[in-house]
Amino acid sequence: MSISTANNITIIGGGASASLVIINFVQSIQQSQTLSKPYNITVINQDEEFWKGIAWGNKSSINGLILTSVNEFLADPDKELFCNWVKETLPEWTNYYQQNGGLLATQWLKKNIPLIQKNDWNNIYIPRFLFGNYLQLQLNNALQYAANNNIIISKIIGKAVNIHQQNNNSYKIIIQNKSKETTEIISEKVVVTIGSAPQKKLFNESSNKVLCINNLYEQNINENLQLLKNKLINDELKNILVIGTNATALELIYLLEEDKLFNKLINKIVFISTSGKFPLATAKQQAANVYAPHLSKIIEENKYTINCLITAAANDLQLSAATHVQMDTVHYIIKTVKHLLLNLSWKDQEMFMAVHGNELSKIVRHAGEEYLTPLYNGINTKKIEIIKGSFENISTTNHIAQLTYKNEENNLTTHNTPFSVVINCSGSSDLHYTESELLHNLINSNLCKINLSNKGIQVNDCFEASPNIYFFGPLLNGNYTAAIPYWQLESISRIIKLAPKLVSCLLQKS
Repeated sequence: MSISTANNITIIGGGASASLVIINFVQSIQQSQTLSKPYNITVINQDEEFWKGIAWGNKSSINGLILTSVNEFLADPDKELFCNWVKETLPEWTNYYQQNGGLLATQWLKKNIPLIQKNDWNNIYIPRFLFGNYLQLQLNNALQYAANNNIIISKIIGKAVNIHQQNNNSYKIIIQNKSKETTEIISEKVVVTIGSAPQKKLFNESSNKVLCINNLYEQNINENLQLLKNKLINDELKNILVIGTNATALELIYLLEEDKLFNKLINKIVFISTSGKFPLATAKQQAANVYAPHLSKIIEENKYTINCLITAAANDLQLSAATHVQMDTVHYIIKTVKHLLLNLSWKDQEMFMAVHGNELSKIVRHAGEEYLTPLYNGINTKKIEIIKGSFENISTTNHIAQLTYKNEENNLTTHNTPFSVVINCSGSSDLHYTESELLHNLINSNLCKINLSNKGIQVNDCFEASPNIYFFGPLLNGNYTAAIPYWQLESISRIIKLAPKLVSCLLQKS
């Protein structure tokens, strides 16, 4: 065990959120030109790849797409800068994508290059690696400026497992390497940017006869897809169970188009989730008229409770997503709800933003046709079955897996399909039951508290969970403060907008 020299700032988590903190920190120093002392910033990351995170980095497939169109994905001025970069570097990245992306890349490029040339960003769903490369370029520029201007940024590969407050109000961070050896570093400030809470493990690891994948991205999605392919080739039973119908589950269907796995090797894929629904398609054209009759009635009567507002918003969102999600209507509903919230108590506002807003967002989950076409094809050919129910357990007898779940009537049911592959796409767990050692220890020591959403950490207007312990990224979900006016924080565009506010707080309290 060793203790390093003190750091001004330690960032725990080396993904996209950490990159945005560093980019904005350096830009703020550049603009103000008021660096009064050297800065030591240490970034701790569990994996060897820094700066992009799971969604935008090498753990994802090169063919993974964003779920929303570019117009929805980023807001100006970031969108304009990104789109200009995409067009300026078109020959470079299209050549790379063509060489490395296989059949899916060929299909995507054929459809989307004409749209890019026409600036039709409303109908383009870009490969995620593109934004990862763009973010890396910005980060590289920031790192270069830092190296030339007395800002020392160092990296540690390891897992931060605990934080202890020191007598001088600094913090001691305990870091564990792969060999379980520990290192301690001291830091004045700590910024936790570890992404969403980790996914809950639902079953034991794979046996020789049943392939169980608890997290498609834990190592690398391409490695897991190869394991899946090998299993299907060598096993007579070619049925797959997927727990969850989230974005990862939808991406899995899309990626199985590679090598014609979906048609040649798979007999059946069964998906189970509490909603029993996948994201809907995004409407390509704007609605002729915004239609939100239930909210209109509330505005007309000018008398409502929090429950009335929730019900009206839910009903109007369902109308906007009858067959396709009409995003202009959704944006109008969100804007109207935020305005109507101002007439309610702060307690009601906070509850709505922390809890009900996230639930309402599920009504209008949406994706582009690249992702949805394979899903619809699978449903039409009976290769895909979707169950509405609550997962209970998996039993692996006679070298096969069988699913037990609670159906819509809350009765325990055993599915009659035997599976040789089980994949967990259930999403992040409730923080009360988190499997993150760091979050578990911080919560138990009262250095941070779970907010009303049960998915995020409670912070103040300066993103602090405790004095000089900051949270940034998806774990801000469920906060409603002057600095955080959003009810859902898994969107990179919102994290981009919050980054300058966090950096301002870090510098003001230096």
